[in-house]
Amino acid sequence: MRISVKKEAEVNQPDGIFSNYLHEHIQTGDTLEITAPAGDFILNNKKEAPVVFISGGVGITPLMSMVKDIAINQPDRKVEFINASRNGKLQAFEEELRFLEKQLTNYSLSFIYEAPSEEDLKNPNFKKQGYIDVNWLQNNVNSIKADYYVCGPVPFLKAIINGLKQLGIDDDAIHYEFFGPSMSLES
Repeated sequence: MRISVKKEAEVNQPDGIFSNYLHEHIQTGDTLEITAPAGDFILNNKKEAPVVFISGGVGITPLMSMVKDIAINQPDRKVEFINASRNGKLQAFEEELRFLEKQLTNYSLSFIYEAPSEEDLKNPNFKKQGYIDVNWLQNNVNSIKADYYVCGPVPFLKAIINGLKQLGIDDDAIHYEFFGPSMSLES
């Protein structure tokens, strides 16, 4: 099985421990012992309800397997995918996300960049400079009656989940996973 892992290394930011270890110590052909996925952050693929994926940075990673599952097994299911990153250079899985437009019949893709470059501003999927906020969600998410899957760092999760609740999204429609250490989402 071929797996890609983005190396997390930015100026003035701590390097990603595991991604850097993989890039620096593991070679093509090496064998790794891994366990099966665990936890309860899984796609409900028995439903036909629209799905909204909202990720921050590399929190996109678990959402990619979910959206690819929909592309294979439910290509007519409505999917909205929103990813926030610092800029396009740090945008993970851009090519794969764009390819999904050919696989899904009802798909929208939005990139939110904190500090977009001039090139980012020309990207047809670039939708907002800054951060995802409740006003942007209210004006741009077309599937209020949807299942929401959210993954990212704790401040991102707090902002998105609180925003979804302000919009009246039921708790049982909001599914989230910490990408990093788990903490309380209460303010």
